[in-house]
Amino acid sequence: MQRLSEIVDESRANNSKLLIFNYFRPVVECAAAVVGSGCAQLTGSVSVGERQRRINEFDNAEGFAALALQIDVGGVGLNLQSASVVVLMEPQYKPSTEWQAVKRAHRMGQPRRVVVHRLIAEDSIDERLVGLGWLKTELFAQLARQSDLANSPLSASDPMIDEHRLLAQERERLGLPPPSAA
Repeated sequence: MQRLSEIVDESRANNSKLLIFNYFRPVVECAAAVVGSGCAQLTGSVSVGERQRRINEFDNAEGFAALALQIDVGGVGLNLQSASVVVLMEPQYKPSTEWQAVKRAHRMGQPRRVVVHRLIAEDSIDERLVGLGWLKTELFAQLARQSDLANSPLSASDPMIDEHRLLAQERERLGLPPPSAA
């Protein structure tokens, strides 16, 4: 919480908007207390209508504003590009959960550089979770992102593909006659 307090002070001094993500509701409440008055909270107990009201208030605030969110509630589907500082209070089991949370601020239309802080307790399970997250990310890159199409010489990302030739090859493969010249 001491490091969070320093980040809050920096954000306040720079008139930056701050998103604080955490999985645990009591830590969201504690983080909001560190920020002080005016820090809105988004947790699973907040209705959809009230969430949107709090987000609008955050987006429309002049200067510094902070929003403390449960990562499962605020980490997906929201556009919070008014924020330029993101704090991840603890590592998540799935790296994609963190990526999604950071992308809430890093959206199309974001005019500022987004600074992300990851708070990790020294000599704790947090360090091990971060290591596992990197391992999962590497395994995903090696296995799931492999694509025969992407690795083929006729990749869809290749601007030199001759569409007519590809269509002719597919017609031939299917045993269809070539299209008649009209």
